[in-house]
Amino acid sequence: MTITIDLDTSYGKPYSLRVTGKNEKTVEVSIPKEFIHRQAHKAGLDVREYVRQYRAVAHYDDFIGVYYSFEKIENQAPLSEDQVTSDKS
Repeated sequence: MTITIDLDTSYGKPYSLRVTGKNEKTVEVSIPKEFIHRQAHKAGLDVREYVRQYRAVAHYDDFIGVYYSFEKIENQAPLSEDQVTSDKS
């Protein structure tokens, strides 16, 4: 499958990167809240339930860019309420 995005006509919003995790092996970036709200609505869930039940999957091959898809967490318990954080700003 090939996914093409026209950067001239698509939405663009800069986000800061954060180095996290044990031995700083992970870099995190935010996902626009409007996108997650839309995905939650499509799934018939509120945002907190969507975050508990779904995960982001990064797809990349040549390191020119990355594509994220979202899949329902199967074969493991969804995140607990304590693991779901929310930005109150």
